[in-house]
Amino acid sequence: GMVSDLFLYSSGLFPLLGRSAMSVRPALLCVYERYFIPLGKSLQPALHGLVLSLLHGLEDESEHTERIFHFLDLLCDSTGHTPFYSALWQCVLNSPEVRLQALSHLLA
Repeated sequence: GMVSDLFLYSSGLFPLLGRSAMSVRPALLCVYERYFIPLGKSLQPALHGLVLSLLHGLEDESEHTERIFHFLDLLCDSTGHTPFYSALWQCVLNSPEVRLQALSHLLA
């Protein structure tokens, strides 16, 4: 199923959000919402990559910002607060290019 092949899907999909055209982002976010959120705690091995991808999607203030913030909240509820915030702080620590976005989410 999806969980056993998570690495295959995530390695191709996660890097796209930060680099995709604005017209592609809604479709990509739909894929994330439809297929990744329902995985819940099974998503934890890929959580850091997904959070990092979403933070890259927040680099520019676009019409998708609120949707990505909402998705991060759904992700937190789906995977659990401790794993989610662990992944978020790991992004802050290891990825200086998304620190501002991560802190913006924390303060929102």
